[in-house]
Amino acid sequence: MFKELAVACLLLLLLPCSFATIYLIEPIDQRIEPNDTVAFGRIAKGETLRVIVRKKSGLAAEWDSIAVNEQLLPDGWGFKEVKTDKTLIAELSVPSNAPISTQRLEFTLSNKSQPLFAETFHANLSVRDNLLTVTIENLNQETVAGEIARFKLIVNNDSIAGHSLSVSSDLPPYWFSPIVINVKPLATTEVDLNVGTLTYGQRSFSFTVASLQNDARSDFPAFLSIRPTLRGKYFSSLFGFPFF
Repeated sequence: MFKELAVACLLLLLLPCSFATIYLIEPIDQRIEPNDTVAFGRIAKGETLRVIVRKKSGLAAEWDSIAVNEQLLPDGWGFKEVKTDKTLIAELSVPSNAPISTQRLEFTLSNKSQPLFAETFHANLSVRDNLLTVTIENLNQETVAGEIARFKLIVNNDSIAGHSLSVSSDLPPYWFSPIVINVKPLATTEVDLNVGTLTYGQRSFSFTVASLQNDARSDFPAFLSIRPTLRGKYFSSLFGFPFF
């Protein structure tokens, strides 16, 4: 009995240092070895970093838990562990007032049924104020009353985390209703902003694109020159006087 227990303990001691591998899926797709340091990239204030690893380890045992060294996290940062059938997810929330900095993070993968089966890796993360580039095309347009004027919103996200934005305007709500868009990590999103031209005349207004996660905000002055039609004059009598 004592001999079998000793052999089991020896196997547990040898298990972590033999062939254990960490398969990282997000924010980068990379196979890393224990104690490696990887560069995650950049994240903006107020965003949430998702670190996703596969449960498989290259050995018979699987990882069943991922943890972050919370003593290394700055004040205000949050951590949550999420588990799926095949992956482990560490979600790190960056506060909206976080200072610009470079953080060194430490993650530990383990198996609760085998306490000696655990490995650690490190990651460098750069925190920035804002990593979104926002533009709106066709801000000066001519159209016909009763038609839809389309403005193209283009958002480029250079962050390794997703971001949510609200788009509003100072137009009446029956001309343009505010919308919310979600931009994926390291991606460009294009959205049509449709304005209903219910009266004829000239109208100066602006779009406002604001972050829902930090204080980033951009205003875009726009102008519409709307030609009248019989249908447009009819709508004008229903929805107010023309704008000149």
